[in-house]
Amino acid sequence: MNNGIGFFPSLQAQYNDEGTNDIGPDAGYNYWVSAMMRNIFPVEDNFIVQTEMGYYENVQNGGHWHQSKFTVAPTFVLSDGLSTAEIRFMATYLPQSWTTGERGSNDTPLKDDFVFGIQLTPTGNRTLLPVNAMSKATA
Repeated sequence: MNNGIGFFPSLQAQYNDEGTNDIGPDAGYNYWVSAMMRNIFPVEDNFIVQTEMGYYENVQNGGHWHQSKFTVAPTFVLSDGLSTAEIRFMATYLPQSWTTGERGSNDTPLKDDFVFGIQLTPTGNRTLLPVNAMSKATA
């Protein structure tokens, strides 16, 4: 078991210029920036707790919004030595989430939102070969 705590910081940005469109000559653009930190806390050989905090800022066609998030994800790690799979249960808190507003309306007050989920992530280099192909490969 690795007793260290893992950190994964990320900073991303993107600008899109779609040019002139039906809205007008300056309406086809958006840009955003995102910053987040994912932490991994080992608990046992096959159990870790992952957390993530992030912030997202977006400007689109003159409109502006932002979103922050906080996630906790208890994760079971299953390994047979050749490949690994993770079963992750996650809960995310989105304060003042844009997902709770009415589309196209700035009059609806935003509310806090929660997202729950389960994710299975298989990883590894295992290649399954027919029995006769494996025996020829080792011969």
